[in-house]
Amino acid sequence: MFSVTHRKDTEWDYSVVWHAIKGNHFALAQWLFERVIPSNPSFNRWAAFAAGNGNLDMIKWISSLSEEIDLHGAM
Repeated sequence: MFSVTHRKDTEWDYSVVWHAIKGNHFALAQWLFERVIPSNPSFNRWAAFAAGNGNLDMIKWISSLSEEIDLHGAM
């Protein structure tokens, strides 16, 4: 388990989610995703790293976030 505090004056973008996915930290990625400033996330890139980590649950979650994910072209 992890312990993270989120100060109200701290602004996160999707790069923090990307780093959690890259590190194969699924629960942290989900938690961070709910707290970031909306921008343009790279879902294909996220899916590629989740696949590289062999994390099927993470791929399913990422796929649920966008209908525009191209898993065939993600790698």
